[in-house]
Order: sequence, then C-alpha cells, then structure tokens
Amino acid sequence: MAAVATFAATGHLGLELVSNFLPVVYPTLVAEAGFSFAQVGTVTLVATLGMTLPQPLFGMLVRRFDAGRLVIAAVLWCGLFYGLVGLAGGYWPLLVMVALGGLGSALFHPAGSVVASAARSRRRGAAMSIFSVGGNAGAALSPLLMAAMLGWYGLPGTLATIPLACGAGLILLLLSRHGAVSAATRGPTIHRPRKRPAGGSASAGPRTAVLALGLIVLFAMSRAWYQVSLTTYLPLWVAGHGGARVGIAQVLFVLAGSLPGGAVLGGVLSDRVGRWQVVLAAALLLVPANAALLTVGPGGAPAALLLLTAAIGCLIGATYPVAIIIAQEAWPRNIGLAGGMIMGLGWLPGGVGASAVGMMADNIGLARALATQAIPLAVGVLAVAAYALLASRGRHR
Repeated sequence: MAAVATFAATGHLGLELVSNFLPVVYPTLVAEAGFSFAQVGTVTLVATLGMTLPQPLFGMLVRRFDAGRLVIAAVLWCGLFYGLVGLAGGYWPLLVMVALGGLGSALFHPAGSVVASAARSRRRGAAMSIFSVGGNAGAALSPLLMAAMLGWYGLPGTLATIPLACGAGLILLLLSRHGAVSAATRGPTIHRPRKRPAGGSASAGPRTAVLALGLIVLFAMSRAWYQVSLTTYLPLWVAGHGGARVGIAQVLFVLAGSLPGGAVLGGVLSDRVGRWQVVLAAALLLVPANAALLTVGPGGAPAALLLLTAAIGCLIGATYPVAIIIAQEAWPRNIGLAGGMIMGLGWLPGGVGASAVGMMADNIGLARALATQAIPLAVGVLAVAAYALLASRGRHR
C-alpha cells in the first residue's frame, strides 16, 4: 500500500503548492491596489467558501467515480484558476478566480482522504498523517515560491502555478498506473476496526455517532476560524512593523512548515494514547501559545516570534489527521462524507473568521482584532472536551 500512500501525499502536495499562496499576495494588493483589510478578508472568505461548501456533496459522490482521476483533475483545475489570480485586474474578477479555484480544492480533499484511507495499515493515525504531510509540505513551499515569483515578475508571477499543476498531474498519472493505486482508487472502503481505538470511540449508536461527528466538526470549525485568520493577517501584521516580503514569506513558511511535524506526531500519538486525548491536549496548548505570540508580536525578538509560530503550527497540525480519523470512525458508513464534513464544513468558518477579523481590524486595529482569536480557541477546547465525555461514557457502557 506504499504506492497508494505516495499517490495521495503527492496529490496533496501538488494541490497546496499551487493554491496556498494568497496571503503572500495580500500585502501587494493592499499597497498597490488599495485593498482594505475588509476586502482582503472577503477574498479569503470567497476562497474558503469555494473550497469548503461543496465538499460534503463531493464526498457523497466520490465513491461513484475513480477517486484517482478526480485527484488529478482537481490539481489541474486548481492550478489553472489560481494561476490567473495575478491577471484578475480588479477586486471582483479576483473574487471569481479564487472562487473557481476553490472548487478544485473542494473536489480534491474528499477524494484524497478516501484514497488515503485505502492506504492505511493497522496504524491508521500514522497512515493519515502521510496524506496530511504531503499537503502541509506544499502549503509551506507555496508562499516561498510565490514570494520569489512576485519579486521577479510582479502579480503575473502567479501564472507559475499552471506549469506546476501540469507537472504534478503528469506525476500523478504515472503513479496511478501502479496496480495497487488503480485498485484502491476505484472504490476504497473503510472497515470497522476490530479493536476499539485507543482512548475510546463515540460511535456506539446512530444518535451518538451523529453527536460525535457534530462535535468534531465544531472543533474543526473553531480551528479553521483561528488558523485561516492567523494565516491571512500574519503577513499584514509583520508588514505593519516593517517586515519585508521575504520576511513575510519566512514567517508563513515556518507556520506552514511546522504543520507536517505536528501531523506526524499527532497521528502516531493517536495510535498510542488515543484520538481525543491528542486533540484535546493540542487544543488546550494552543490557548497559551496564541497569547504568547500576541504578547511578543512582530516587534519583539525574531527568534521568539518564529519559535512561537512554529509551536502553533505544530499544535494545529497535530489535530488535523486525527480529526479526520475520528470523523471516519464515527461515521464509517461513508468515509468520503465524513472526510468532507471535516475538510469542507469544518473549514467553512475559516473565511468567515478572516472576513470578521478584517472588518474589526479596520475599526479597532489589527492587533486588537487578532486578540479576539482566543474565542474560537476556547470553543474548540469545549467541543473536544464534550466529545471526550461522550467517548468515555460510550466506553464504559
């Protein structure tokens, strides 16, 4: 099953590489095109809506098609429309480009999670981490690549994503010819584990399964609100204190680059100590880490800023693959739908949060607006704590 894992991770890397650069473009739009913080937030909102709202629908349909071909098509589609972002020429055309590009991401994630589930071994947490690491690596490299393209060619440099997407599509096509990949992507299924997952499961009955899925989706929503808002405005926060474009890209690289390590650590630990235990610990630690980041600020010691940014990225990454697994174990009858709920509806508040923070920043300042991110972090802790209680009760029945 190594070939299947490689295919899923490569697809995730390619998708994020060609689509995760918008925050690097925002300072240019603010400085040269006169975009307001609210407009920047709206761009993020539209992009997030495009990549999240359709995911549950795509998740229900993905089992009827060849998931491998859907993965390839999604990467090509995303690379095309995100490549045209720099040629949009205005606010409204830009919104159209990011909305259309987001549809590629919406198709990829449920299809990719189904493929990744087919590649799992007895250690499902570690297997899903491989899929997450591919995406995190692409997300880390994307801002660095686009910072270079913007420096050399200006906004038209976004066109670089088109040949990148074509190259990724060709690699995926070659990988898909492997017999194991071909078999796995044409209708992979998830099997109920013979043993109860470490830390208990909250899927004892239909009502309990629905509640468990709802709670983990609520956690994913709160995490997305925080993560997308932080990713959107961290470059502007740094730029407001004299940060250069290269410095901004480095901060984003540290944030995105720490996600893979967290994903691997979280996935492996979830196989050993339990699913919700890992997510709850990470959610709790995010609260003081975020407070420390805001206290240090971009005007503080650069090493402290980068260290705290890395810690936050690691904690966020630790929850990502585990939340998907929890959802799939709570709703094993359709893992595509379960994955779409976490990666689709779960990410929906990300754009809403970025838009809300942008509107607040225009009125009360960016630093104060970022301080409100303590609220979604608290909601996430409460959601996981409620899931833990539900899982504990189910285990003792």
